[in-house]
Formats: sequence, structure tokens, C-alpha cells
Amino acid sequence: MAQVKNLRRAVLGSVVGTTLGAPLRGESGFRALNYYEPIPLRMAPSEALEAWLVWADHLAKGLPPEGLSASMFAHWTYNTNECAFAQTNMARGLGAPISGWFQNPLRRGSQALGRAAFWGLAFSGDPDRAMEYAYSDASIDHADDGVSCAVAVATMASLAGHGANAADYVKAAKAALPPGSTGQTALTRLLQAFNAGNDLETMHGLLPPALQTRDPQYAPLNLAFIVAGLLYGGGDPGKSLKATAGCGGAADQNALVVGLITAADADLDPEWLDPLDEAFVCGHGLRSIEPPRTIEDLADRIASIVRLPEAAPLETAPALESDVEVTATEPIEEATTAVQVKSMPAVVLASDLGRRLTEVPDEAVARVGDLVLSYKYVDAPVAVPGKSNRLVLTVGNPGASEVVVEPVLQSPAGWLTASKLTSFRLRQGERSQFALVVQAPQNSIIAPVTNLHLTLNKHEVLVPILAGQPWYWVGPFVNHDGMGFDKPYRAEDVQTVGETFNGRSDLPVKWTREVFPGVEFDLEAKFASGPGIVYLHAKAMFAEPGRYRIVAATAVGARVWVDKKEVVKYHDTHTPIPRAIQPYVGEFEVDRYAEILVKVMRNHDPLPPLILYFLAEDGRHIEPIAFEAMPS
Repeated sequence: MAQVKNLRRAVLGSVVGTTLGAPLRGESGFRALNYYEPIPLRMAPSEALEAWLVWADHLAKGLPPEGLSASMFAHWTYNTNECAFAQTNMARGLGAPISGWFQNPLRRGSQALGRAAFWGLAFSGDPDRAMEYAYSDASIDHADDGVSCAVAVATMASLAGHGANAADYVKAAKAALPPGSTGQTALTRLLQAFNAGNDLETMHGLLPPALQTRDPQYAPLNLAFIVAGLLYGGGDPGKSLKATAGCGGAADQNALVVGLITAADADLDPEWLDPLDEAFVCGHGLRSIEPPRTIEDLADRIASIVRLPEAAPLETAPALESDVEVTATEPIEEATTAVQVKSMPAVVLASDLGRRLTEVPDEAVARVGDLVLSYKYVDAPVAVPGKSNRLVLTVGNPGASEVVVEPVLQSPAGWLTASKLTSFRLRQGERSQFALVVQAPQNSIIAPVTNLHLTLNKHEVLVPILAGQPWYWVGPFVNHDGMGFDKPYRAEDVQTVGETFNGRSDLPVKWTREVFPGVEFDLEAKFASGPGIVYLHAKAMFAEPGRYRIVAATAVGARVWVDKKEVVKYHDTHTPIPRAIQPYVGEFEVDRYAEILVKVMRNHDPLPPLILYFLAEDGRHIEPIAFEAMPS
């Protein structure tokens, strides 16, 4: 950020953007906007801006990126959409990045995009650090495209206020995305539409089919909406804001980012700030951090943690047509190949970060005193009685002096542990790895969370192993041309271990107990590569009586009964959106136990995992605390 005033303008632009976009959040259609709709009396509360306050506090305390998940869990308690699954994982002890991936069907969502823009402000002119922190932030509750698109947003925001034009932002976003990622595809399709002279509404209609998504909050789609605002707005903050917000989707997040970027480079028209009261409006999820009193106070607090580079006049890459207007008369692809000026921060995706963006994030990383510990789950972090779980522990020394490490591992009573942990020395930058195998006791009930206690030089770390969900399944049954969906098979009425049913090809089938990780149920193997019907059954115990929602999302069709009452029913071959929306969601009340029966259908094509989870009335993701055995 070249000057403090640019930073302050950027913060004000982000407030305007989130307020403009808030009423359009979740919309799948395009709306041409002339102004706020409706005209607000105050700013809209923003989960992203409240996360900025947590991150500002984190940086002010000098805490490392590995501690972001602990700061979020302590101070930012929103539990909607993908955050709900991360909150569950963090409550069970799983840290980032596995917290954003494990049992999170919304990991490719867009909820981290607005948060990521903060790191571009905090590390203005330093895209490398902005990308690193944005990765650590987004991976708390996202994975895959949900993280890489957030990293691209932070990269663009780090250039704001440095004289960049639309071509620079496009080039920066593409450089920050892994090659071949869906984010790259989204920006390529956007540029094709823009260069072909398509208007905003036409472009908006072309993107979802090109990305094969029906989810308006899919991160790559919303990254494209952000960049579209920069392209079609031509450097004018008002035009850019209206373009992005009108695209819907994660409109509050997207317009926040566009407001930040454009306002850092050009003055906001006062008409955008005039309707907003001076007060900062806070939501319900911020904990133990005092919110700012006014919007100006917000700008002051953000500015206080930024170390600005020396201001210097910058020559920018050529604008697409002029310094104000961006049109399709000169293809953006050609403009992005312009030679970058030395004073413009170079954007290069570091090889280590690129690797982390493309690998399955099956580990947790934490700072332990002066050391960095990661524990990688070779197997899913779900215990099954009598079966082994393999882990790899890696201890690194980021400090400047040699360290002697004295590791001590303690396992719970009855658990078997095998490892070669021993004392070792680490010089600066060195790492050591140790394999670890643990086994839950045979024929025992596993606690919801079982912690291995690892001590490194008197600092204790809890490494969690989780109990899975024991469900019973039976099938496959006959499904000719979808006719099995409405046919009542006897398994719908008889849930008894040992009972034999007439399955597909007249083969006998029985209820079989299997421990699943939960949320994502991979049932493809149960169908033996053919069309059919499979049932899942469980009698699940909930911690508290009350009203709950069940979500069952699959690609062909599903029926769900809770205590014999049907709550979900749909038959439609499609790409599901595993959110708590119709037709996937049903409501039920429970005193203690709920008996759940799920009917899943497969046609000729392979079936992606069934997404099945529970939500409390306030949106929290709820895991049953126990499961009863099926009677024999």
C-alpha cells in the first residue's frame, strides 16, 4: 500500500462492498444494479470483517501463521456453511489444515475469500507473505479450490494501492493458482467471455456450465465474479462494485474484495458512504475481542498493524484501453503478457506452497514452543476396535539455534502404540520424522475423541483419534430404470441382524455393520458397479433433546425416514449441492435417540459419496454422541 490514505480508503471500500452485496448473498441469477438495493441505514454485519479483527489481534501479538486456527477457535465462532464443519473438527482437536478437509463437504466454498483480502492489506506489496498467511487462514475451514482461490484473492489485494490495473490483477491471480486448478479454468472462461465482447449477464450465464457447478457459492465461480468486477468496472469503484455484487453467489465476500481493491487505487464516490451510519455493526460470533466503535475506528485498527513500504511512483503495465475504461477491444490475455515493471511486486507461487495447495491436507500443523510439529494421518483419523491407525510425526526447528528435543508419548489405557521416538538434535531449519502406529482395544466402545499425549520439551500436544459412526447397510436391491426408488423393499420394515433379504440377481443380502468416518459415505463399492438400491440404518443418540435438521445429498435420488417419518425425498440425476437447502434437507425432533433409515439409488454411472450430516437449529454441525447396536 503506497500510502496510509490508500489503506484507509481500502477498508472503507470493503465496508461498502459487503453492505452492497449482503442482500444478494446466495443468489444464483444476475441482477443489474444501479445502487444499493435496498438502501441501507447502516453497514451490514460481516463475518469476514470480524475475522479481520481476530487476525489483526493475532498479528499484533506476534503470533505465527500456525496459530491462526487457535485464534479463530477462541475468538470467531460463526458456524454456518463450511465453518460449521471446521468448528466441529477444531472442537475435537483437529487443527489446520486437516480441519478444513476432514468431513467437510463444503470445503470448496467461498467463505474464506473476504477473510483472505485482509492478508493483502497486512502484507501490502509482499504477495509471498500474503499468500502464506492466506493459506493458513483458508485451510482452517476449506481445502482444494476453497483455499487456492483465497490465496489468489490475497495476492491481488497485496497489489492494491500500488498502481496496478485490471491486467495486473488478472495476471497476479493466475500466477497464484496451481496449474490446472478449477480456479485457472474459471478465469480462462471469464477472459474468453470478456474478450468475445459478452456483457456481464451473458458472462454470468456462461460460467456455471463451464465449471460444471450448480452451487452459487463455489469458490472458483466467485473468484471469477471478483475479477469480472475489476474487468467490467474499468477502474471505477462504483461500477466495479455493482458488477460484482450483481453476480450474486458469495456477493458479500466478493464485493468486499472488489471494494478493497478499487478503493485503494481511486476515491470512492461519497454517495456510497453517505447512507451508512458511522457505527461499526458487529454480528454475534466475535468473542473476547472488543469491536471498533465506528467504521473509521476499524480503518485505524487495521492500519495500526500494517508495515507500509516506502512510497514510490510506480509505472504500471499498459491499461487495456485507457486508465479508466476497460473494454474488450484489446484482449485481456494480450495485456497480461506485458513486461512487469521492477517496482511492481512479482507474484510467483512458491513450490512448497504450490505442493500444499495440490496435496490432500491430511495433517495438522502447530507451533510447540520454539518448534513446529505436524502430525500426518496416513489413515483417516478414525479408530475402529482392533485396527491400526498410522501417523507420521514431523518436528521442525525454525529457530536460529540448535535444539535438543526430548519427546515423550503416552497412549490411553488399553491402546497399543508402536514408535521409534527418541531424543534427537535439530539444527536451524532441520526436520525429523517418526512413524507412529496406534491400535484401539478390541471389542471396546471408543470414546468420541481419544487423545494421544505427546510432550516435546515440556510442551504437551494432544493428537486426537476420533470414533467413527457405526451404521448398518444392506443391498444392493434391484433398480431397473429407476423403478426401485418408489418400491418398498422389506428392509424398510425389518432392521434385524441376521435377517436375510432377496437382493439383486436373487442373491441373499443381510444387514452389515460398518464404521464410517461420517458426513461422506462412500457407497459405490456396495453397488458392485451396477444399478441398485442400498439402505443405511442407525439408531443415533444426540447430546440434547430438540429440533435438528438432516442433510442427505446424492447424485441420483434419496429417501430419508427419521423415526418412521419420511423427511427427505427426491429423485433427480444431477450434481448435488451438499448444503442445507431443498431438496436435501429435512427436519425432525428428538428426545434422546433417533432411528434413521436412508435409501440411496444408483443408476448406471458411478455414484459419488453420499453426503449425510446433522445440524442443530442454530446451524452447528452436530455429531451423534453414540449409536445403538441393531437387535438380532
